[in-house]
Amino acid sequence: ASSDPEMRAYALRKGEALLSQECVSHCYFWFYRGAMEATLGAGHWDETDRYADGLARYTRHEPLPWTDFHINRGRTLAAVGRGRRDEELLRELQRLREEAAEVGFMVALPALERALSAW
Repeated sequence: ASSDPEMRAYALRKGEALLSQECVSHCYFWFYRGAMEATLGAGHWDETDRYADGLARYTRHEPLPWTDFHINRGRTLAAVGRGRRDEELLRELQRLREEAAEVGFMVALPALERALSAW
């Protein structure tokens, strides 16, 4: 979450290296969620997608609502960041906002709200 691009890149590399060792599942969940947040904040849309893909690969045999939400949120916000504007994307943003509010993912709401308000 560093504002220093070099420090952020270092931390992300270090996190990925740690995941290449044996870790408990929640380490993957939290790392990938944080990595998507960091890359969204930096406007690195391809990296956001790469981290979303990593979490999707990790959970492919046992998908979870929590991870699915964060995967979809990352991909959707990256698409918005790239300038995509269509009805399908708008519906997905609205769905994600409703899901976040319903289940209490309050930290996930501001970026969704900003994306919707800029529509």
